[in-house]
Amino acid sequence: MRIVVTIALLTVLASCTEPVVRENPTFGEPDKPIPSLADIPQGEPDKVLPGSAVIAAPAPAPSTPAISGTDVEAVATQALLAVQRQSITEAREYCGYIVQTASGQIQATRANPGTLARCFNPSPTGNVTVLASYHTHGRFDAGYDNEVPSPQDMMGDFQDRIDGYIATPGGRLWHVDFETRRAYQLCRSCMPSDPNARETGPPVLQSYTLPQLQAR
Repeated sequence: MRIVVTIALLTVLASCTEPVVRENPTFGEPDKPIPSLADIPQGEPDKVLPGSAVIAAPAPAPSTPAISGTDVEAVATQALLAVQRQSITEAREYCGYIVQTASGQIQATRANPGTLARCFNPSPTGNVTVLASYHTHGRFDAGYDNEVPSPQDMMGDFQDRIDGYIATPGGRLWHVDFETRRAYQLCRSCMPSDPNARETGPPVLQSYTLPQLQAR
């Protein structure tokens, strides 16, 4: 998800269903209860340039079918490849989960359509274990820090104790690693990209800690 600092977008978000309010996650306290996946607010804005225009996302097209395989990263990559072009065309985020079934199969849940800068990921149903989240960042917008995970992306995955995979408008693929508490750039130009995408903001590093992303 990506952060908006303009009052205009905050007003738009306020007109929608109010997000669930939660405190910032506290790391290194294993005895502190962790909220369920459904409790994590989606769409908290990423950092953007002041005065950027709000883009209205069109109605979503049908989401892609479920994808399965034997490797989490491979399944997440295929899930993002399947929905990235649609995400860019519609100027909206898409999100889902990578889960493991009772039989051991790794699957991607169907991608849920979001809006320009938010995407709600409902908890998967059935006898599955959530291994990771995945989501796109939609199309390029000069007002957003498009090409890196947002602090909220990382905090959501950390709070759920799972990894995360993120596709950017410029074609990057990121892996948020819960164990190391870092986001790693797996590749550049390996995802379908927005032809209007360009590099904005500080140079993009190969990896980030949460404090480093918060300082961008």
